[in-house]
Amino acid sequence: MAGVDTIKNEILQEAEETAKGIIADAEAAKTGRIETAKAELADATAKNEVKAKADAAAHISRAEAKAESESRRAVLSARSEVINDVIEKAYEKLKGRDSASYFAMLYGMVGAAAHGEEGTIVLSPADMQRLPSDFENNVNKAAAAKGGSLKLDPAGDPSIDSGFVLKYAGIDENCSLSAIFESRKTDLSDIVYRKLWPKE
Repeated sequence: MAGVDTIKNEILQEAEETAKGIIADAEAAKTGRIETAKAELADATAKNEVKAKADAAAHISRAEAKAESESRRAVLSARSEVINDVIEKAYEKLKGRDSASYFAMLYGMVGAAAHGEEGTIVLSPADMQRLPSDFENNVNKAAAAKGGSLKLDPAGDPSIDSGFVLKYAGIDENCSLSAIFESRKTDLSDIVYRKLWPKE
């Protein structure tokens, strides 16, 4: 679907701009814990060399294990936040496109989702306010490639955030951006993950 490819490209662009420094921060925190434990070892050794070494070595081992565990949790949490943030930014970026590129994207999505029959296309009230004069003509060009045609619902639907819904006899094709992002959330998250951390 042309619209989904556009969404993927937007996400990858956002990912490249967003994903710097997260693992480094977690590693720095881990290193700090280990250095603190080593400093405690040096102090304890001066007071009671034999016992202190054994106790401090155990303390370092525990500190390292704890730091490693916390580092892993911090990295996973940070990665999840970054992925969600990148996807949200891509979604907002698509919604906020200028009218020409936004509606060009919709025409491509209509071409992929249209059925070979008569139907109705429903937009959000916000999109109805900025509708190009040739919208219905362009939509029907895209639908005609599938052997169908579409009439514009002049009322719009406030439950649609952006994108559109195609209505056929008893069948609705929800092509709103929110529905596309929700249905592809796992795939989009995987794309972002592979882009940000390709070696893992």
